[in-house]
Amino acid sequence: MEVDVAGMMGRVRELQMEFGGVRCPERRAASIATKRLSRKSSIDNMLFGTAMASRGFVPKDLLATAAMGYKMASGKVRRSPRLGAKDAVEPKPFYAGCALQQDKSAYRATAKVVRELGYPLAEMKDAGCCGHATRGKIAAKAESEETLVTACPACDHGLHESKIETVPVWEALVEHARREERKLSAKAPRFVPYVGCLSDRDTALASLAEAAELAGAEMVSAYPSLHSGCCGALGGMYRGASEAVHKLVAFAEEEAAPIVTPCLLCRDNVHSAARKQSVHVYFWPEFFQAAPAAETTADGEADD
Repeated sequence: MEVDVAGMMGRVRELQMEFGGVRCPERRAASIATKRLSRKSSIDNMLFGTAMASRGFVPKDLLATAAMGYKMASGKVRRSPRLGAKDAVEPKPFYAGCALQQDKSAYRATAKVVRELGYPLAEMKDAGCCGHATRGKIAAKAESEETLVTACPACDHGLHESKIETVPVWEALVEHARREERKLSAKAPRFVPYVGCLSDRDTALASLAEAAELAGAEMVSAYPSLHSGCCGALGGMYRGASEAVHKLVAFAEEEAAPIVTPCLLCRDNVHSAARKQSVHVYFWPEFFQAAPAAETTADGEADD
């Protein structure tokens, strides 16, 4: 029996906003986002977090929040690295979204794998927020008749609400690497996948499995819902770790394997939940990169 996890979580968000009362973080987050996006084209996550905290929605993991705040304050991408081949004839339009542009190290890791795999991307200039933070109250501040390459499951949802087609960059890179007979390298020989509640679960897990194959790594899986439960943010901000994430971290610790996710928000929330366990959590391009020409796989053996 197939379960539409993303659809279920969307319905949960709607019910919380409708019946959650004045203390509902979903309702408050959507209200703040709607107000800010009515004046500007994008959301500054640092200011957004401050606004939530000032209204009493304080994260449980204050240490992680402080570290994240410092990273946001000092790590915004001010000069975008080149994405893809310099002389590419027809680059694909890339919608970076708000979160990736406010995490310099994650952006550069993404740019590096894109560039080294020779997958041409052209970042959309002056593209604003996808609108997902407003829970559908404000349309995406971007327009395109082409399929946009994205780096965030929430952006996919927001853009789809505005009838814009998207493809996650990780899926596009895996398909491109296989087509061009390229390999990937992995940071560890095995990993536990986690795609969160906003990704298309089956497609995202299949893409991670293909990435593992191209890198010569092992993807360690249990039952599907373990790898797609809510990270605790429920598509927004300021929640504690969910029971699903506690189970995921326990599984990863038992398997002595890191967790890999294609969602930045999930990475940060799962990292917070895994703070007391010896489990590393990686964003996709922090774990997977393009393998060098003299191919070396995750087990350290050269590929002839």
